[in-house]
Amino acid sequence: MNAKGMAALLMALLLTGCAIGTTSSIRLRGNVDPAQISLSKRTPAAIEASVENIGNSTQTVTVDVVDTEGLSIEKPERTTFTLKPGEARVATFTGILEETAVPGNYVIEIVVDTEKGERIKERVTLKVVAEKGLI
Repeated sequence: MNAKGMAALLMALLLTGCAIGTTSSIRLRGNVDPAQISLSKRTPAAIEASVENIGNSTQTVTVDVVDTEGLSIEKPERTTFTLKPGEARVATFTGILEETAVPGNYVIEIVVDTEKGERIKERVTLKVVAEKGLI
């Protein structure tokens, strides 16, 4: 095979690998509500993971939230579910400030694992202030 043929073959393999290997069939969107809480009120925060199957086949997924220092995470009753193509579900976790919490931005990582071995991550931020309305 000449150099042009090798280059064409290499390019075809690279393009095929990029097109096949980098596309996830699961879309994850995270949200935290309220986005700001006060140490004095200690209002629980809802951490929502919206998981959508944007692929062509049914998939089983497991949703989790990674613990963050100063914030205790309560899991919903159900964190594993099966999604048909085009179907979406929302799993809502509850974040509760611990006694050791301090003011600042708390980065919360939401993780979805698929039965195909994919891992999708999304980060949301919860702002904790000393008093409501203060920065």
